[in-house]
Amino acid sequence: MKNPNEKIVTIIGGSGFIGRYITRQFAKAGYRVRVAVRRPDLAGFLQPSGGVGQVFPIQCNIRYKDSVENAVKGSDIVINLAGILDERSKQTFAKVNVEGAEYVAQMAAKHNIATLIHFSTLNAAPKSDKEAPYDFFNSNYDGEQKVKAAFANAIIVRPSLVFGPEDRLFNVIAKFAKIKRFIAPIFSDLTKQSQPIHVFDIAKAVFIMAEGGHQGKTFDLGGTVKMTMLEIAQNTLHAINRDIKIIHVPAFIAKPFGSVCTMLPYSWITRGEMVLHNVDNLVSDEAINAGNTLVGLGIEGRNCNEAIMQYLQHFRPEGDYGVHVLKPEVKE
Repeated sequence: MKNPNEKIVTIIGGSGFIGRYITRQFAKAGYRVRVAVRRPDLAGFLQPSGGVGQVFPIQCNIRYKDSVENAVKGSDIVINLAGILDERSKQTFAKVNVEGAEYVAQMAAKHNIATLIHFSTLNAAPKSDKEAPYDFFNSNYDGEQKVKAAFANAIIVRPSLVFGPEDRLFNVIAKFAKIKRFIAPIFSDLTKQSQPIHVFDIAKAVFIMAEGGHQGKTFDLGGTVKMTMLEIAQNTLHAINRDIKIIHVPAFIAKPFGSVCTMLPYSWITRGEMVLHNVDNLVSDEAINAGNTLVGLGIEGRNCNEAIMQYLQHFRPEGDYGVHVLKPEVKE
């Protein structure tokens, strides 16, 4: 058996929000980490995650099979994080979430990769109309099926909403609250529930899966607490010392606003995020019964309300040096 420092893990999409934490997790354990991304020149910030030469970005475009093959060959573990919430130009659901996922699985099988971990989403479901274009959820479902067909022992990961220092959940609400000052606009159904999971816990879970004994399983990963979008907004305002009104933005305003934002390079909120936040993102009973959850992996999820205090402080009226003032929690 190889020692960790003799193993190579390839993380496709490793420079993204979740990928950077998985990169650090494996680097800390001594693995050699390939970060396979479209723009390796923009992924250099990950190199200090390990020792000299331990973390190295390489070029990979998941839409091209040859590019994927060059990235995965010689690896011991492949983790595919490449997926899109919104279609832009050539980055379509069909090309990335379905065909790209299949390419990774095919190349992993061809080169006898020991472990393949593929990221999907909760609520992945087949098309109701086979002739209809792909959306986020059914493209992820078909991507899962392609992966399983090409690599039978692939591990599928379906996370709930993920939070952490660079998230686009609590941070986005806090940004809007800071700009508007008197209102916090929410672009999703305030009654929808999720189980926010810390990105550190995602990274730890993936590492445990990769260490063995979980081949062929599908994991639903969510935090220990169920929260509505209203509660997420309330907890955000509580963390940033802003006692302002939460406003639900109606769909006829939210949709065009999201469409415009999606076209911007650094968007406030995108159409895909609105879709994701307008459904319940809960761990299934099937996964709970099978033990294919965070708890089943022996991980005690981080407390969401405590964690956000650490990285939302600069949104307080007094800035980074503002002392948090405990306020009574807002009730519905």
